[in-house]
Amino acid sequence: MRESALEEFGVTLHADTIRDRRHILSVVREMTPEDRILFTCTRRKFIGAHQRIVLDVCHKEAVDWDLLYWTARVHGVAPLIFVNLLQCRGGENAMPEEVMKQFRFGFAQNILTKQRLANEIERVLAFFHSVGLDVMLVKGAALDLLIYNPHPYTISRDVDLVIRRRKENIPGEILKGITELQRHLPLEYDFFRHHDLDLNGVLLIDFQGIWEEATKIQFRGQPVFVMTPEDLLIMACINSCRKRYFNLKSLCDIAGIISAYPEMNWEELICKAKSYRCENIVYAGLFVAGLTVGCELPVYALDRLLNSSIRATIIRYLGQRMSFSSPTSLYSGAKFLDRRLNLSLLLPYASYRWDQVWRKAGFILGSGGAY
Repeated sequence: MRESALEEFGVTLHADTIRDRRHILSVVREMTPEDRILFTCTRRKFIGAHQRIVLDVCHKEAVDWDLLYWTARVHGVAPLIFVNLLQCRGGENAMPEEVMKQFRFGFAQNILTKQRLANEIERVLAFFHSVGLDVMLVKGAALDLLIYNPHPYTISRDVDLVIRRRKENIPGEILKGITELQRHLPLEYDFFRHHDLDLNGVLLIDFQGIWEEATKIQFRGQPVFVMTPEDLLIMACINSCRKRYFNLKSLCDIAGIISAYPEMNWEELICKAKSYRCENIVYAGLFVAGLTVGCELPVYALDRLLNSSIRATIIRYLGQRMSFSSPTSLYSGAKFLDRRLNLSLLLPYASYRWDQVWRKAGFILGSGGAY
């Protein structure tokens, strides 16, 4: 691939040296045909240059379409991949008819699922409003409302939210009502904090500060809180770490938030990431997103996130090793303590501080391996 093709592919890392650019070029060359199509199509702004890349791969290389569809579905971006493939005139002809049918069926099914989840969110918010509890939508439910609406481009399976009060401060009858609500709805909740956003206690996130700065909005007439853009992006990077950084939906989320909030206060984001002690994680999330699906970052953002050039070098090295973290094999490998072991685990652990590694190990051993 010629150097000028980097911009077409979507790489926006502002490589400073010829050596850096060559490293990035080698990453693109190492991608499998399926990886190149998946990364190229995992973006909402799908322009002519991206279409040419997909068509070039389809015409010149053998694509395992069954593997591509399976990966897109597992990673939660099959609807977006399908929409963008349809824009590649001629590329859809390379896709087997059976795979095309699967994409079409999955797209239609996802529309119905999104409608059902929206109805269920309305029902959940109405319940909490009726009992006087403030709640915050997080993760996929928040991004569907703030970033992806009205397009059903990503796959959602549940509703994540945080209840503002701590559990011990909520009357028993209301707690029973919450439990009963969860029995009938795909609801995942936590009190005051959310276990996925602090990696089950591995990170020391200032949830009090997040609540104080959150914005109250309306969803179908029901009040709900959402995070500031800066916290939203930090949490997307943390969730990307949970998914080993190369999960396509997580990468799409990071790029989508950056695109949706051009007024992002990057100085505030850097300050918060450092205060939450997750600056390594945010650095890795932004770096991988820029390398794979493309996102516009200020030139200084990555440089100011990390003080350690050694840590940055390690993260960049591992992030550029596509053979470690190909989306098609991200969750493969032998199982140990209910976890798939492969080289894709190296980058998440490289982005932890030493004390966080110990807390992570303690959680895994104490919970029998659940992430």
